[in-house]
Amino acid sequence: MKPFIGKGNVVYYTSWVIAFCDIEILNYYKWWYLKRNGIKLQTPRNGAHISIVRGEEENIDKGWWERNLDSKEVISFNYGPDLKAGSGYVWLDIDSQDLEKIRTKLGLDPHPPFGYHLTIGRI
Repeated sequence: MKPFIGKGNVVYYTSWVIAFCDIEILNYYKWWYLKRNGIKLQTPRNGAHISIVRGEEENIDKGWWERNLDSKEVISFNYGPDLKAGSGYVWLDIDSQDLEKIRTKLGLDPHPPFGYHLTIGRI
């Protein structure tokens, strides 16, 4: 099956980089999860987002960015219809060259240790 394409707005925090996505992706998959499994998922605290850089990562070249909550940088990403579950969470795997470029520009491995994913909810 061909992957779906989503868009996100990148926000640079002091030690995090996050792409905020369309909340309707979460709403749709939460609805399907409830229908199929009878379990209502809790929405992630930060809403629909993909973590590009998490605060605990070392050796981040943060010199070129300051706290910027109004970033207009737009990225695209691919996601499939298959939900993954584990450790009390449900998510979609994400693939994105745009996210890899951001991490590379920061001097990080383009593939984060936690993988690119869009958390749909907590069980």
